[in-house]
Amino acid sequence: KPNVNTLKGILKHSIFGIELDTFAVDLTAFSLSLAICDALKPEVIWNDLKFDPLRDSNLFEADFFRMILDSTIPEPGFDIVIGNPPFESKLTSGGKEVDRKAQKKGRGKLPDKQTAYLFLEQAFEILHDSGRLCLIQPSGLLYNRKAQPFRSAILKQYKVNTIFDFTSIRKLYEADPKTIAVLADNILPPKDNWIFHLTFRRTASVQERISFELDYYDRHRIQQKDAESDPYVWRTNLLGGGRLLEMSLRLRTMRNFAKFLNDNNWDYGEGFIVGTGTKLAPFLTGKRYLPTEALTDSGIDEARIDLLKVTQFESRRNPDRFTPPLMVIKESESLPVAHWKKGFLSYRHRIVGIHAHQSQAEQLHEFYKDFVNNHNLYQFCCALHSSESVVGKATAVRKQDIDILPYPENQSELTFSFWEEIICEDVLASMTDYVRLGQNSRLLKKAADKDSLREYSKTFIRMLGTIYDNLKSTEPIFMDGLICQPFYFGERPDLSWIEEQSVKELRKLIYDEEKHAHLRTIRVVRFYSENVLLLIKPDRLRYWIRSTAIRDADDTLVDLRRQGY
Repeated sequence: KPNVNTLKGILKHSIFGIELDTFAVDLTAFSLSLAICDALKPEVIWNDLKFDPLRDSNLFEADFFRMILDSTIPEPGFDIVIGNPPFESKLTSGGKEVDRKAQKKGRGKLPDKQTAYLFLEQAFEILHDSGRLCLIQPSGLLYNRKAQPFRSAILKQYKVNTIFDFTSIRKLYEADPKTIAVLADNILPPKDNWIFHLTFRRTASVQERISFELDYYDRHRIQQKDAESDPYVWRTNLLGGGRLLEMSLRLRTMRNFAKFLNDNNWDYGEGFIVGTGTKLAPFLTGKRYLPTEALTDSGIDEARIDLLKVTQFESRRNPDRFTPPLMVIKESESLPVAHWKKGFLSYRHRIVGIHAHQSQAEQLHEFYKDFVNNHNLYQFCCALHSSESVVGKATAVRKQDIDILPYPENQSELTFSFWEEIICEDVLASMTDYVRLGQNSRLLKKAADKDSLREYSKTFIRMLGTIYDNLKSTEPIFMDGLICQPFYFGERPDLSWIEEQSVKELRKLIYDEEKHAHLRTIRVVRFYSENVLLLIKPDRLRYWIRSTAIRDADDTLVDLRRQGY
């Protein structure tokens, strides 16, 4: 029970803040004063408490970057720096100067001139040698391709412990930005460092505060070397983790579209961009025009082809790009595609065109057929590797995403194993919406039924069947919001005892609510007894899709090996 002087001393010597907005400074001073009152009895507040002014001694109405330049940050060498910096692609004059100095030291350009990234970088500068930082950041720090060099530099220089990833949670803030939070220490990371990547999907209101739920399958660990060098490791975790990174790496080692098209010297690129300048293009104006929306999943809707009325262009491209033989791909996650040979056809920059010389018309048509045959795989690749789809503009892909689609010399390299097919199908059917919608997704709103459990069990057994060929399953047991799926080795055992187990006790075991007031951890129970294996999980479909069975099989195999089986 600290007294007035102790509380005021803590405030005076331990808590500092910098903010540009004068109202925010005043509000913070008021809130900190109220915090002291909360710890004291009314008569003490009335008789003994007199507030010290906090402005200009603890709370500064100033530009953080200007204070760094002028060396006016109070008490340099902080133990902890926390904050929610502005998400703006615009720097103050102080920010510009700090950024220039950082670039001269070899850091490279600040991605998108993002103020929040500069706050992250410079916050480390005011920590003491073992200080700790926790800053909210735009999710683009993980998922924007342009941010990769900057992110890698931070990861190499400072020991990042945990990334809290809120990309899937909607309406966490009023403006609904997609955010992460970085928890890091101001020391060099050891080579064997592992970074926790926690991909939150759900919140719940608890006494007017937000409570987070952390799913067993949304806890990921990333090796330091992968975090530094692999730009897609975060995205594979967001889409489910497990074996996805392995699949991503395999697909990225193959020859890609850009290499193949460049080797063939085919004209390849986006359509024209309308402008307000003086660039004219007689070869476009008045010619047949394909509206972007007329390229559908079923091909080109020829009834919507019109004559182009635009006369001024920012980028005209060249006539070959609109001349058949032509293949067009729409920059959308469903990758609408068409082959066109009926004369000149213009289109805008949200469509990518591929033109071959007339002598290579048949080769272009074969390329188109290969694309159609591998259409699902290419959609899967875009989900894994796109810089915008799912985490940015919900359904958008870019030309750079099409550039890296795999097109190996031997098309058989694109053949998936049975488990790769399952993961591919689940990512496209369920996980992309899970990322976008979180708790409003089908995976969390719908309960698993017997058909789902049957497919789950078949996959689980097939994954372990090459090692344990006597593994079988029985009917699932539905237990008031939980599902128990029994498996057994060899002789079918008597499982009547399972239904006698206390659902209340199982729920306590699965839903860990004791350690944190505003975090609920959802566990998975794997129970081994003689020749019986039980998997007990919540009844939501999220826990019982086939790709989850693959991850459960991998975890079970580790368990069994550790136990000597």
